[in-house]
Parts: sequence; C-alpha cells; structure tokens
Amino acid sequence: IYNGGANWAAVGLAKAQESATEHNLEDTRQQVILDVRARYLRVLQARELASLASKSLESSQEHLSTAQRMLEVGLRSRTDVLRWEVQAANSEGQLLEAENNLKIAAAALKQVMGVPYGEIFSLSPLSFDPVPLTEKQNEQIAKTRNRHPGLKAVNASVDAQRAGVRLAWAAFQPKVNFVYQLGWEQNNTFALDSFSFWSAGVSLNLPIFHSFSNLASLQENKARLKSFEARKEETQRLLTLDVIRSRLDLETSLKKFHIAGKTVEQTAENLRVLDNSYKVGLAANLDVLDAQVIHTKSEADLINARYDYWIARARLDRAMGVLTD
Repeated sequence: IYNGGANWAAVGLAKAQESATEHNLEDTRQQVILDVRARYLRVLQARELASLASKSLESSQEHLSTAQRMLEVGLRSRTDVLRWEVQAANSEGQLLEAENNLKIAAAALKQVMGVPYGEIFSLSPLSFDPVPLTEKQNEQIAKTRNRHPGLKAVNASVDAQRAGVRLAWAAFQPKVNFVYQLGWEQNNTFALDSFSFWSAGVSLNLPIFHSFSNLASLQENKARLKSFEARKEETQRLLTLDVIRSRLDLETSLKKFHIAGKTVEQTAENLRVLDNSYKVGLAANLDVLDAQVIHTKSEADLINARYDYWIARARLDRAMGVLTD
C-alpha cells in the first residue's frame, strides 16, 4: 500500500535519466552540425582564397609581360622587369600555399563527416551576405536558458538526483502492506466440497534501526544533489559566456566585412588608375606593384570577414541551443 514513496521516486528517477539521455543526444547532434558547418565554410573560404591567389598570379604575369615589352622599346628599366619577376614568383608561392590550405580544409571536412578522404563531392557556395543581428543580447541569453539541450540535460540530471534523494529517504519511511491469502485443501471424495480458507491483513513496518548504511546513502545522495546544482549554475554561466563571446565575434566580423567591402572598392579604383598610367609611362613600377598587393590583401580580408561572420553565426546558434541542419 505504501512503501515510503520508493516506487514513485524510482519512476521519477527513470524518467529524469531518460530525459537527460535524450537532451544529451540532441546536444551531441548540434555539436556535430556545428563542426561540419564550420569546416564546410572553411573549405569555401579556402577555395575563394585560392581563386584570389590565382587571379593575383595572372595579374603579376600580365604586368611582367607589359614591363618586358616596355623594356624592349626603352620605356622601362631592367630593374622594373626584375621587380615583376619577383612579384610573379611570390604570387606563385602564395597560390601553392592557398591550394595546399584548400586540400587540408577539404580533408578536415571529410574527417568530421566520416567519409573516405578519396571521395569527391561538390560544395555549393554561399549566395547571401552577412546581415546584422535583430535579437538583443538579453533575449538570446534567455533563449539559451530555455532551449539549450546541454542545459536541459543538466536540469534533468538534477531532477534525477532529487529522485535519488527521495529514494534514499524512503528507507526511513514506514511501510504498509496488505496481505491476502486464499487456501484450498483437497479431501478424498470427488464432490466439490473440499475445504477452503482465506485470510487478509495489514502489516506495518517501522524502520527503527538498519545500521548506518541507509543514513550514509542519504547523505551521499544529498551531496551529489548539491554537486549537480552547482554544475547547473556553472553550465548556465558558461553558456552565457559563449553567447556573449559568439555575439561579439559576429559583430566584429560584420564590421570588418563592411570595412573590407569599402576598401576593396577604393583599392580597385586606385589600381585601375595606376595601371592605366603605368601603361603609358606616367606611373612608377613600384606604385603599381604596391597597389596590386594592397588590393589583393583587401579582397582576402573581405573573404575572411564574410566566412568568419557565418562561422560566428553558427557558433552563436550553437551557444543558444537552436542550431539546425
């Protein structure tokens, strides 16, 4: 009839453990999604940087050809040609490094996806630019505490430990049992007149002393409960920090993206003007070379800022526990 609530505590413990397992599974799923998405974006980033390095090499080779033609007609010195030869060699080295980085990024993506390194598949490029955040920081922190599966798993573990305390406390509670017995005794005749009897009763068991094992178990479960509650608070603080850090990284990347976009336009115009002047002998060779280096760097900064933004966005969604496929 009553066993100190042990059965209910056991049911609550089992449900809480099942809930913790489900939330841990979801937490792991989101982490895998983040790892794949981040490495996917790094592959796209490396591919664009490799393409940029290839264009930079082509530009250096074109300028080298122009300098050689102008040297033949006496409009440029041998020093100008040597400078572009050095620049072309540097651009070729940068292309080799960019292609190597692309191969490494692709291998890292295949590793996290669990596919063979020799498998070949295509990647779709991003078709949209970074956008500002619309949610406030406090709203995102509140969403984290309500929806993050890792925090839900910790909450379920706390509930399970509370059930464990109730289960340990049940050993000190009285137990009430209902007992019913039905007996039947056969005689030597075929008639259905055998002797039958029954009895019913209620028993009360009061746990006066059962050594100190029950007390030790209760104290141990209470200590575990305090440990899980402290872990819950620490998890909340860590997740809040993750949200703040990811949000700041995202905002910084967004600002860098806009700055780099303006810089690309300015350096492209500067390079165009100097290129035209150089072809008619009105611009110094070194000025054109510097303009090309600066323009290539600004384009690389734009690429890096765009992908840093999307990775920070994925990490922010992961910190809030809302990352989806």
